[in-house]
Amino acid sequence: MKKRFLMAIALLSAILLTSACSGSVSPFQNLQSSESFSGFDSSVAESSQDDSSGSSSAESSSEAESSVPPAPESSTESDISQLSQDESSAVSDISQPSQDESSAGPEISQSSQDESSLTSEETSDPVSDPSDDDISTVDYIERKYFVNKLTPSEKKNFAILYHSAKSFKEKAVFGAPIQEPELDRLMWLLNYDCPELIHLKGDYGLSYNEDGSISGVRFFYNMTEDEYSGCMKQLDDLFDSLKQQTQGMSEYETEKYVYDLMFNELVYDETTERSGSAYGALIEHYSRCEGISKGFAWCMNELGIETMTLSGIPLWENSGSFSTHSWNIIKLEGNYYNVDLTADNLRNDKDEFVVPLYSFLNQNDEVLSKTHMPLDLYRELGVPSCDTNQLNYHILIDHVITSDDDSKSRLWEMLDEAFTPEGEVYIPIRFSSAGTYEAFIDDWEGYYNEYIDEKGLDYRFARLYYNEVGKTAALHTED
Repeated sequence: MKKRFLMAIALLSAILLTSACSGSVSPFQNLQSSESFSGFDSSVAESSQDDSSGSSSAESSSEAESSVPPAPESSTESDISQLSQDESSAVSDISQPSQDESSAGPEISQSSQDESSLTSEETSDPVSDPSDDDISTVDYIERKYFVNKLTPSEKKNFAILYHSAKSFKEKAVFGAPIQEPELDRLMWLLNYDCPELIHLKGDYGLSYNEDGSISGVRFFYNMTEDEYSGCMKQLDDLFDSLKQQTQGMSEYETEKYVYDLMFNELVYDETTERSGSAYGALIEHYSRCEGISKGFAWCMNELGIETMTLSGIPLWENSGSFSTHSWNIIKLEGNYYNVDLTADNLRNDKDEFVVPLYSFLNQNDEVLSKTHMPLDLYRELGVPSCDTNQLNYHILIDHVITSDDDSKSRLWEMLDEAFTPEGEVYIPIRFSSAGTYEAFIDDWEGYYNEYIDEKGLDYRFARLYYNEVGKTAALHTED
């Protein structure tokens, strides 16, 4: 059948995987003075910093996640505009850590006296409440998978940090001195295992004993207690609404409902004040990988589905600088799965039209390990094994093209199921190998054109979205 004059316009949008957090892996910025601090109960010289000073990946708008600009879209008629090699592989431009960096685990980034604009003042460390080291009184302690794997002494110190931060105390003071490696672990988990601490800024100060051990931590906050109460009320209302909306759904249906809701509302943005917090993702809808993963985990746990947040090294092609990325592990019907919402086709502007690719919705370790490596902290504590693809999105809908398949025939089968004379058509596809994926990206327009001719259909504008890291694509036609 004769095609309309307007031929297919293939807008090959290289999916932006804006999920790597460059720079220090610490979720907080350690603002240290060059002076040593005196003991627990005596007068100390304390670090202090103006609230406007730089901060790192926990809640800082200045912490830059390595984002890659999307390839430009083509709008020419009758043929496909070919992307340059660099543009078509833009998702691969995140830098690769060195061998030492990739195995370093969480570190505390230190600022010099000039960099952190520190001043000193004479204060006395406050005495902590005796119950502050009781881990059982930490909010949602049953949900904190990795915190519950700490040693008994680490749990006591974690509880002191948590209760001090939750109560807006100026400082957390330990009953016994601790060393910096332990504090690194505890501060990392305070950020990633405790999404409810939306008020913590991404920097803190330390008090030292004369022997170099740490006696206390000074916190900085991005909101007042009254503001915090208001923000938590917004989140509680959201969770109540989600509970009503998902009532009667299976665990998988509940997960996908929340995933789609967040996908449809989110704008990937690493510059807002709360982009690293669950509040930024769930209420403001502007967030980076850290806030997205914490927001997703919080929602799922509120709905009774065990979900945790972890961080690691992105292993896709990159050029050498250290970067980190955050994702989730969820437990569905007794099995654990990897989930990475940030690695989907998120918009970079609220008016941008995107479709989900579900690149890592319930993925097993075999596939995920090719692109994600958890930090040593998580591997040492023990990461749940994700050894099944039973509830993988593409497997459930039978939209996987393997190296043994004829790609054109498989696409035609999917078009037969989805194609209607009117209305949009949306076909997400996962590929089992890089070769199969790359061949499809090159040939899909020809397959689509042949289908239209064979079926005698009026031509429909078609666009292909794809993700090189996740080896996924989605064909979308407009009305």
